[in-house]
Amino acid sequence: MKYIIDQIQDKYVVLESVENHIFVQMRKSQLPKNIEESDVVIEKNGIFSICDEETKIRKEEINDLLNNLFE
Repeated sequence: MKYIIDQIQDKYVVLESVENHIFVQMRKSQLPKNIEESDVVIEKNGIFSICDEETKIRKEEINDLLNNLFE
């Protein structure tokens, strides 16, 4: 399943499911240590990993949208 990191708190992280937009809260220790807000993570067999390619595309799309707002 694919998620987007929505919020990073002290011990918890809020993730949004890409499929159904449901928010899930889990312990930060269950995710890779180098996560950042808006990263795309993929869960396979209970193991989470950052999808660098999708994260990069997502951040570029967000930057493009923001740049278009101020043109």
